[in-house]
Amino acid sequence: MCSDLECSYLLSCNACQRNKSPTTKPVGPLHPHSVPDTCGNSVTIDFNGPLSPFGPENYDFLMTMTNRASCNIHAVPYHKTLTTKGAVHLFFQDWYCENGLPLKIISDHDTRFDNQLWCTFHKLTGITLVMSSSFHTQTNGASEQMNKTLIPAVRHHVDHLQDGWADALPAVRFAI
Repeated sequence: MCSDLECSYLLSCNACQRNKSPTTKPVGPLHPHSVPDTCGNSVTIDFNGPLSPFGPENYDFLMTMTNRASCNIHAVPYHKTLTTKGAVHLFFQDWYCENGLPLKIISDHDTRFDNQLWCTFHKLTGITLVMSSSFHTQTNGASEQMNKTLIPAVRHHVDHLQDGWADALPAVRFAI
């Protein structure tokens, strides 16, 4: 009865609405990411894994870098022991050399991104760092959507031993 009263009467009572102060915290405005105006200005980075170890290098994780304007994706295999220095190296080797520096990088709160070296890298290059909210993957939506496309596509190229996923990345990237 109390919940019915609160839902129906109190919310519609004109005198109650005018004379009582709200007891809940007001909802703040949404701040969606602006749509990038040119290709390569905004990049999302995400890590996927663990995957089955493959090849002589025993890669077991996947770093994806997605261009938000064109949805062009770079998928780079790496080891679970990848450090922040290694992530910066992979970014330069596999993104910067082909596309140049973006104006903004959107990433989650991975330990490789939430430290002093990553912040220093952004200050030195002039890239704006945008970290997603914890447990709110929609902030990094472009990357998450590409991961939902990439991972099933890679699954089609692996054998019964779950081998071959790293070798299939160039073909899958081309197909996407």
